[in-house]
Amino acid sequence: MELYIYDTIGKDFFGEGVTADYVRKELDKAKKNEQIVVRINSPGGDVWEGEAIYNMLTRRGNIKVCIDALAASAASFVAMSGDEIEIAENARFMIHESWTMGYGHKRELAKTIQRLGAIDNSIAAKYSARAGGKRDATTFLANMENETWFSAQEAVDAGLADKIGQKLKVKAAVREPMLKDQFSVAACWRNMPASLLGEPEGAEPSDAAKAAVAALDLRVRIEAKHVNAVVFAPRRSELETRLRAMR
Repeated sequence: MELYIYDTIGKDFFGEGVTADYVRKELDKAKKNEQIVVRINSPGGDVWEGEAIYNMLTRRGNIKVCIDALAASAASFVAMSGDEIEIAENARFMIHESWTMGYGHKRELAKTIQRLGAIDNSIAAKYSARAGGKRDATTFLANMENETWFSAQEAVDAGLADKIGQKLKVKAAVREPMLKDQFSVAACWRNMPASLLGEPEGAEPSDAAKAAVAALDLRVRIEAKHVNAVVFAPRRSELETRLRAMR
C-alpha cells in the first residue's frame, strides 16, 4: 500500500496536516508483511508528531520511502524510517536546527536551549545512523545549523537516500498562506530555493516568487523588560547569542 505524507507534519495553523493518528489508522489497513510505500512531499512541522510517525514506521518495518518533491525539517527525519529511500531526481531534502517559541527569564531560556540541543542531537543521530558512516552526527549538526538544502545527488552522497528515482512533476508542498504567516512552518526557513515555490520547470523565478523567499528570512525579535523576555521562532544558536547579550 501507499501512504502519502503530502502536507505539514502535524496540524498546522490552518487545521491541516498529516498527524501520527492518521498514519496509525492507515497502517492498520495494511496486510501483515505488506510493503508500505511512504511518499513524501512535505515542508515538515511538529517534531513530536514527526518522532511518533518515525517510530511507528520503524517498528512496522518493510518500509520504502519515496521523496517525491520535498522532505524538509521534520519530514526529513521521518524519511529516515525507510528500509529503502528513493529520492526523485528533481526533489530536495532539507535539514535545519529545531526551533521554538519561548518566554521567561534567562534561566528558563537557558533550559529551552538545552532542550533544543537535545532534540538536535537526537535528529542528527538519526541522519548519521542512516548514512552508515558516510557522515557523523557532528557533521550533520553543522549541516543543520546552516540549514542545508540537498539536491537528490547530494542526498545520496551524504547517505540520506539510497538511490535517485525518476523525475516527477510534483509541486513543492509550500502553500501561499505559509509564506505570509510568520507562525507557519516555512517562517523559520532562511535558504529556501525560489524554484520550490512551484515556478514552471526551467523558468526564471518571478519577482513575486523572489520577494516571497526574501520575506522568509525572518529575524528573531526580542522584547525585554527587566529580566523577562519574549522570543519569537529562535534556533538554538540564535537564542544562545541573544541570551548572552541579555546577561
